[in-house]
Amino acid sequence: MTALRVETLDTTVEAPGDRFALWVEMAGRVSAPVAFTSDHAADFQGHTRMIDLGGIGLMRVNTYIQRAGGIRDRMGKHP
Repeated sequence: MTALRVETLDTTVEAPGDRFALWVEMAGRVSAPVAFTSDHAADFQGHTRMIDLGGIGLMRVNTYIQRAGGIRDRMGKHP
C-alpha cells in the first residue's frame, strides 16, 4: 500500500507581509484560479492541509477570508 502524499502550508512561519500573497498563489495552484480579499492581508494567517488521493485532492483550510471568487476572462469564462 502506498502512503498518501500530504502537504501542509502554515503562513505563520513566513514574514507577515508575504503571507497573503503566498496563500493566494497556493490557492490558485491547487484549485481553479481564485481571487481573494481580506482586511487582514497585512498580517494574514492561514493553515491548510492537502491530501493527494490520486486524481482528486482533499483540503482542510483554516483562515479568515472576506471574499473569494473565481477569476474570469473578458468573455466571462474561467481561464
